[in-house]
Amino acid sequence: MDVLVHDLTADDSYNIADDLRTLLNPFFTVQLVSESTLASHSWTKTCALLILRSSRKSENPVILPPKAIEEIQSFVYTGGAMLTFGLSVMTSNARPEVNELHLWDANLSKFAVLLHNSDIATPNATTFSVGKLVNGGPDLDPPFAAHILKGSLTSLGLLDESLPAQKANLPPVPRHPLPQFLLSSPRNTQVTQTILQSIGASEALTSSFTLHDAADAFIFTSCTPADSPQLVNTRRELAPPSDAPAFKEVLVLPPGSHPPHEATPRFDVERFFAELGSCSSASGWRMGDALFYGEAVSSTQTMLDKNPKLLTSLPTPVVSLASHQLAGRGRGANTWLSPEGCLQFSLLLRLSLSKVPAQRLVFVQYLFGLAVAKACKDERALGGDRGASVRLKWPNDIYLDLDSGKKKIGGILVNTSFTGGQVEVIIGCGVNVSTPAPMASLSLLSPDAQLSSETMLALILSKFESMWETFVESRGSWAPFEDAYLDAWMHSDQSVTVATVSPPQQVRILGITADHGLLRTLPERGAGEFIDLQPDGNSFDLMEGLIRAKK
Repeated sequence: MDVLVHDLTADDSYNIADDLRTLLNPFFTVQLVSESTLASHSWTKTCALLILRSSRKSENPVILPPKAIEEIQSFVYTGGAMLTFGLSVMTSNARPEVNELHLWDANLSKFAVLLHNSDIATPNATTFSVGKLVNGGPDLDPPFAAHILKGSLTSLGLLDESLPAQKANLPPVPRHPLPQFLLSSPRNTQVTQTILQSIGASEALTSSFTLHDAADAFIFTSCTPADSPQLVNTRRELAPPSDAPAFKEVLVLPPGSHPPHEATPRFDVERFFAELGSCSSASGWRMGDALFYGEAVSSTQTMLDKNPKLLTSLPTPVVSLASHQLAGRGRGANTWLSPEGCLQFSLLLRLSLSKVPAQRLVFVQYLFGLAVAKACKDERALGGDRGASVRLKWPNDIYLDLDSGKKKIGGILVNTSFTGGQVEVIIGCGVNVSTPAPMASLSLLSPDAQLSSETMLALILSKFESMWETFVESRGSWAPFEDAYLDAWMHSDQSVTVATVSPPQQVRILGITADHGLLRTLPERGAGEFIDLQPDGNSFDLMEGLIRAKK
């Protein structure tokens, strides 16, 4: 769940987000949002708290776009909580202007209008239907801000006595990127040398090699397993200056060796490669044999997608894995923020377009979602019965289908880059494996078992690799996977409203088209033709049964 912050006056004298992250991490993600974000529909479904802050010295009403006001009103009226700092509330019988932020107080039968830093007396909390507006007081003063925030968050139920105890058992979350390791599996120790040679470095790296790319410069440094813990911990304690160049340090260990647990406390490298070996005994370069791992990186997806030299030079398949992403990417303009216990990685593949036509690449996101669902059903994970509760939401979300409701636990992002008759495919995936409550994760299905990211990653890669080989051999045919996918998704025969046509129509979902991977629907009434919807550009509001244009 998200805690969203909108600063009405763009005051940068105090960074409220830093204190919020200190208090709420890893149980809630904190994001700064703009007016345009508030005007979109998507934020209300995952928002636990909306915070509005103002440092303006006036008694003027808060002005926002009417659509943003409409979404805020809907959020509060349906149970959402809003916390304000530097704002006051004036009650009035007169209807406010359309762009003035206001709520209807049913208890008083009056409008509650929010004002910038007014002297008008304001109640501490006002209830609207089942939602709540809480006035946290004047604009936050840095020496006391954390204390005031803690009190407000506690009163709203976002902090309680159990959360600090849980948090104390977790290692500190890095606030800046840490070195990555270039690793190879014991069954394929030549991977490291092959990668070094492909990027222009010596196979026998004795010191360091720098690859300057479009977004980053990668410094590949030779390192022994024994030296790696001290090197990582030194980088952990020394944050780079904010204006430092975008260097990414990659530690290269001798072939076949792995860093000790002290260097990778959040990921057991040896366990992962052991699990990978147990999933497949096939020879050759397999998915997972080449691994970039960093405890904290900016984004596994961006590292590949925004650096064309690295992207086109690396032999494939290659996995980029992080325990924490500091600027992870989701679908569209979304940010994927990674709590503790979230498995997040990107898989780089390269494919000749003579083998699979470009229009069939849309199926890759569906295949990878199916691989996640299959991995969850494996007996080494959740097993068939419990794993069946892991469901796929079109086009690329992963959900738990529980008696208490449907909860999102992950998502998939696919980027493609076309050059010289071939395509680089970057599949980004994030799945909450063992994130602590109140966030939903796979561990909800197996509270007594210790699900590990190492096992889940090995299973997902092995399941996908098998399907990928079939997909390529069949020139991108969807037929071998259609039945399994429809068995795993949430939408068979579901009735929804399509808002992308005029007028909006009630339709029934039939499946995925075999030629272009579109969502096929049929109008409920009349002898209408199929309405086929692209996965890009459309957003599926599962709770409202509504498909609308993605903003």
